Amino acid sequence: MKEFRNKLIVHGLMKINNKYLIIKRSFIKRGKPNVYPEYWDIPGGSVEDFETPVEALIREAKEEVNLDVEVKQIIHEDSNFDKGKNTMFTRLVYICTLKNTNDYVI
Repeated sequence: MKEFRNKLIVHGLMKINNKYLIIKRSFIKRGKPNVYPEYWDIPGGSVEDFETPVEALIREAKEEVNLDVEVKQIIHEDSNFDKGKNTMFTRLVYICTLKNTNDYVI
């Protein structure tokens, strides 16, 4: 029997000039087919070992959309079990604000 795993995912809902930032998922990620290619999503990703969810979201926002964010409050949590991967995926969604709004053109 495969070992059961937990995977923590974080996403940030970013409101900029009364609009929300969304991104389109790519076909390929790290040389492999991406999950849900071409779906619209909000920035985020996996929490790495020895990283808090807030640290992960700050890192992911910088990696994915090159924005420096402040993580405010958690607004959503859900979990889904993937039988094929024998993994429970838990997602945390936070409201984020930009650190230096004058530094960005979006």
